[in-house]
Amino acid sequence: MLHDLTEKERQTEESRDALQSQLAEIREEKERVTFGLDQTLRKLQVELQDLNQSNRVEMEAVQKDMNEAVNKATADHELRMKQLQDQVSALIPQSFSTHSMDHINNAWDNHKNIIEQ
Repeated sequence: MLHDLTEKERQTEESRDALQSQLAEIREEKERVTFGLDQTLRKLQVELQDLNQSNRVEMEAVQKDMNEAVNKATADHELRMKQLQDQVSALIPQSFSTHSMDHINNAWDNHKNIIEQ
């Protein structure tokens, strides 16, 4: 009986040793996988930060270009309006002094045509 108990104890210790060895292998594999996933996550986070920064820079450049285009269009429009006003102002005194009301209407029509262009 003592022999049976001793044999049972030996088998239990062998089984325990095998299970501990298997557990250690599983833990090592888990640590490798976890480390690999952590590295991948860090790489993706850095890549995302780079993309976000790049997008911000590009958006700022587009915004700047758009503002410059709007400012130029506004200045061009104001210049053209001033030129048209000067033309109308030059036409009105001539029309009153040398032409009839028909000529004034023609001048006005010319002004509208210039604006439409």
